[in-house]
Amino acid sequence: MSKKVLIITDTDTISGAEMLLKEYITRSPHRKNFVVLINRSEHILSFFTSFLTEDQIHQSTYLKKKLDPALPPNRISLGKMIRRCYTLIGFRLENKLKTILKEEDISQIIGNNTGDIFYSLFTKKYKIPFKNFIYDILPVSGKHRYIFKFFNPRIKKYIAASRAVQKSLTINGVPSAKIQVIYSGIDTPPPNRKPIKKESSIVFIGSICSRKRPLLFVKIFEKLHERKLIQKAYIIYKNRDTTVEKILEQYITDRNIQIEFIRDASRKTIEKQLLDAKFLVMTSTKDPFPTVVLEALRWGTPVIGSRGSGGVEECVAHKKNGFLFDPEEETFSELSSWISCLSTADYQKLSKNARKTAEQFPTSTWISKLEANFF
Repeated sequence: MSKKVLIITDTDTISGAEMLLKEYITRSPHRKNFVVLINRSEHILSFFTSFLTEDQIHQSTYLKKKLDPALPPNRISLGKMIRRCYTLIGFRLENKLKTILKEEDISQIIGNNTGDIFYSLFTKKYKIPFKNFIYDILPVSGKHRYIFKFFNPRIKKYIAASRAVQKSLTINGVPSAKIQVIYSGIDTPPPNRKPIKKESSIVFIGSICSRKRPLLFVKIFEKLHERKLIQKAYIIYKNRDTTVEKILEQYITDRNIQIEFIRDASRKTIEKQLLDAKFLVMTSTKDPFPTVVLEALRWGTPVIGSRGSGGVEECVAHKKNGFLFDPEEETFSELSSWISCLSTADYQKLSKNARKTAEQFPTSTWISKLEANFF
């Protein structure tokens, strides 16, 4: 019997981490050697059954996120929190893991989200290596240092999504020897050239939440539209924070700004928007390494990103394949001036550079590095 890899993913939402996991497993030559443990949520189960067989999926009522390093500090004592977690769900969850380990020949266990490092508590006694994907740029705090100091001995390796993620881990006390940066990949871009539309547009793709700062995207469009540099804007999203959404809608209504919202867009629709748009605009405060940036670059669409956002700056070079703006500069005058001075030849060069950048992150490299870790 072939050795199997158990992936624990304790989440109630389908985020980028789950989409990357699906992409990897679907392409892996060891696809049948994966087993997942998820919580009892219908939409989570539906997502995993779209690419795994029924016997590869295990569910547990007791998978509940109690301790997540990605969350802001709170007043609860971390020691008490860890003990409470273990008391509340430890016994039953450990029995569930024991059952899986008895039924399957598990060679190692992987946590798919940052908060899943908690489950290394239950695996060390079985002497099975535990590794964890980290997709968050973590703030520096005593809480995070305490958490990682506690869990570091239990975790064999952290797989960081970017150098920005790696830096946040080392600052919070994770030994650099335990961290490996593995960038996600993108397929070879199509050979056709990026068309330049007469009616240019910019597009925002991501959740409507405070971290993604969609209101900043609207303000950028407002300024560029006033100067007749950009004609249309699109916000493509799936998840949303209703409070942020209301603020966004109020701002747009008060100023009579015309923006098209597209919710739950298909992959085909997103690709078309990226191909048609003049720029993809990334306004996040912190972004580990957004796959959508690679997708835009693949189609020859330059990316406008905010300085200091982390992973975006690892693939977007200022005025080479995009533009990095100062999010504190309310008039966006530097960005406006740059766009206004772009000639057709300048834009074509940006587009060509964008494609070349995407070629530096091939899917094959991403898959092979993960395979080397798991098999």
